[in-house]
Amino acid sequence: MGREINYLVLPDEFPELAAAVIKVEPAVWIPRLHRSKAIETWDQHSAPARGGEEGWLIHLQDVPRFMEQELSWWEPRKRFIASAGAYGLEMGYCWFDGKRLIANRIYFNTLPPVDPDASRWANRVISAARRFLVTVPHVSSYCGPRTAEWIVSHNARPATGGTEVVIGTGRGGNWA
Repeated sequence: MGREINYLVLPDEFPELAAAVIKVEPAVWIPRLHRSKAIETWDQHSAPARGGEEGWLIHLQDVPRFMEQELSWWEPRKRFIASAGAYGLEMGYCWFDGKRLIANRIYFNTLPPVDPDASRWANRVISAARRFLVTVPHVSSYCGPRTAEWIVSHNARPATGGTEVVIGTGRGGNWA
């Protein structure tokens, strides 16, 4: 249970979405998976090595407690995993292969205990995301402005219940 906003954002537009939500109050985006036990922050100017990268948006005041955690080994992914529990927001890159773009989300877990300051900050972040993102007819997720242009110019169609858009397959919903 929680608060969330789902979005379709091309990988090269993700830094713009991150910048829009970080303007609310200083924060940092930190990947969820790491090759070593050392947590590395994102430089905000580069895409992750692979599509669909998941991460945490951490309010600057909470970065010290995030950095103090001991990472757990996740055998299926052969990586160490970081967690932000009740004070971070899940935020990830959308997976994209050149034809198929799969939605991701900003998500705040509202299961108790919830830090009231983190909850207020999460509401402001989600509102900032809504102000940055736009809607596209027949697409159920919000879209980055340039992503919306890409969807229209490539005649990408909604698929999988609207959680992704696909170019050139003719699958998906109607554009009535």
